[in-house]
Amino acid sequence: MNMEIIGFIGAFLLIIAWTPEIIYIVRTGKSRMDNTFTGIILLATIILLAYSMVIDNLVFIIVNSFILFQVSISLYYSFFPRKK
Repeated sequence: MNMEIIGFIGAFLLIIAWTPEIIYIVRTGKSRMDNTFTGIILLATIILLAYSMVIDNLVFIIVNSFILFQVSISLYYSFFPRKK
């Protein structure tokens, strides 16, 4: 079995795990996530994305790009909640 397939399955599951929270955030215009947690996840994702580019690992480039996008949405709505 190609081990990269296992990596893509894991990446897919990580992306799917964030999706319900991101949908809630976009619908309500506010984030329920702690800013410290979100900031640490953002920093970790940026570092891991840079590292995955250096080692040229497509699985981790894809997953970290999606997570970076999702965490950025959460952080944006943490600082700029939508007014009702």
